[in-house]
Amino acid sequence: TCTTSNIVYAMTCPCGDYDYVDSTPETLANAMAYHREHGNRIIHEILTGGVLIQSLTLDSIEQKITIANKMRLYEHSGQCPAALRTFLDCNPQYWCFVPLRSDEASTDNVSYFNGNPNGDPELVCMMAMNAADIDRVATWLSFVPPPPDGYLFSYRQKRKQ
Repeated sequence: TCTTSNIVYAMTCPCGDYDYVDSTPETLANAMAYHREHGNRIIHEILTGGVLIQSLTLDSIEQKITIANKMRLYEHSGQCPAALRTFLDCNPQYWCFVPLRSDEASTDNVSYFNGNPNGDPELVCMMAMNAADIDRVATWLSFVPPPPDGYLFSYRQKRKQ
């Protein structure tokens, strides 16, 4: 409920290894909303390989993105395990973009198919999609970064993606 503007503020990464100090002519709530928007966008792009576009004008978006992408705060948070974990805890729908160790993916695949002995229940939904929908989904999935050596996406994760 603080409406004070023209303030100096500091933020510390959840890992405790990175501090960021800035000032804003806006309120603290506005500054935090700005950082949350860009921090979430950058982590979304890292995990999915896709660009998240909001409903602002393209020039406004490009200008904000260019400025934000140059900030060390976002460079750090996009690579920091503690920041990524915090993001995933607040946005669990993104866990499907975090690859599993190969043995974990195999175990998850066995568990998934044992729980669905009659096949994939989502296949019915896929069959109902038209060719344009399938192409659109395939295009978006092609941007998902491949897992590093020794890691895989399980079948369940691929379905959720």
